[in-house]
Amino acid sequence: MAYVDTDLTRGFDVPKTSPEQIVQCALDGLEAGAEEVLADELTQRLKQAMTAERPGYLQAQQA
Repeated sequence: MAYVDTDLTRGFDVPKTSPEQIVQCALDGLEAGAEEVLADELTQRLKQAMTAERPGYLQAQQA
C-alpha cells in the first residue's frame, strides 16, 4: 500500500486510501487465497512498472 489516510500522513497533500479500504482489500485477498495483495492504485501501477518488459524506472532513460 502507498499512502493511507491516518494521523501519520495528515500533512501530506497526496491521494490517500482509507484504512477501511486497505483492510477490506487485504481480507478479500486472504479469502481468495491471493499470494499478493496490492491494496491501492499507486501500488498497482508501481508493481506494473517494475515488472514490465522494460521496467518503469528505465523508461526515462529512453529519451
